[in-house]
Amino acid sequence: MARKKHATLPAAPASLGIVDRFAKEFEPVTQPRTWRLAGAWRAADAAAAIDAVGASASAPPPSALAAPAAAPAETPADRLAAMGWPKALCEAALKKARGDEDAAVDLLLTEPAAALAL
Repeated sequence: MARKKHATLPAAPASLGIVDRFAKEFEPVTQPRTWRLAGAWRAADAAAAIDAVGASASAPPPSALAAPAAAPAETPADRLAAMGWPKALCEAALKKARGDEDAAVDLLLTEPAAALAL
């Protein structure tokens, strides 16, 4: 609460619940690997590739996988949707946040979906 200008969590009571939830749900890293992806990867494609091979010791590292063909540039809504929210909800949050991605993440974390869809 003392950090008045935090990039994603305002100094508000709602932020305390978010921090507590993250602390309770935190899972330490269990894979002793670092992924280095060559080429132009969209966040969602990289996450899918790592999920597909990450747990298997016999699978090739993602850097050995062919990079996808030139993908269209990611939009702010695409980046937020890659975090797990529906794209339409991300677009609504971005609209309400006037295009500010950090503020949109705050809204997605703290506001009910119905409030964003208005």
